[in-house]
Amino acid sequence: MKADQLLQMIKNDVDEAKSSGKTFLRTQDLLEYFDGIAKDIATSTSSTMSSAHAEKLQLAQYQMIGDSQLEGFRHTHISGQSALRAGMVMNGVAATAALAFLGHLTASAAQVEPLLFSGPMKMFLFGVLAAGVAFGATYLSYFLGSIQWVRWSTVANFLAWGLTIASYVLFGVGAWTLSESFSSVLLGATAPIG
Repeated sequence: MKADQLLQMIKNDVDEAKSSGKTFLRTQDLLEYFDGIAKDIATSTSSTMSSAHAEKLQLAQYQMIGDSQLEGFRHTHISGQSALRAGMVMNGVAATAALAFLGHLTASAAQVEPLLFSGPMKMFLFGVLAAGVAFGATYLSYFLGSIQWVRWSTVANFLAWGLTIASYVLFGVGAWTLSESFSSVLLGATAPIG
């Protein structure tokens, strides 16, 4: 109820009381009258505003759900990138360390067959390759999802997962074969491993 409507209602009620012969109003009656007006305003305002508020509330709920899903997507994206980086860094650093160690061994007086370390190096390099292709598959998945090619986006997503896991497996196998190669160098064997 607007203020001018409220004032008009009070004026009409006072005029009605005056025409019925009342020349004064007790304060208690006046307070009860104002309480009644307040109840009427609260009831009419809540019923008219409830539909507008319900629409705003529902819109806010949809916005909250959308924001939550978007934040979950961002978190998943960042976690996936971290997993891909880890696979690439692990394999790249392992290949670099193996090359450095091999260079040190060949520069020293020890007789080392470089082919002994070719198997582990291949594992690490293929691990880097798998992680790199997984990066590309991840972005392909996002692109295909953005143009609503859900099936192909899912395929690219699973490809990225598989390549990331393959990168970790290649690191594990490469580390194991490198360890075996180091053991054979220390024991004096020269047959290639892996």
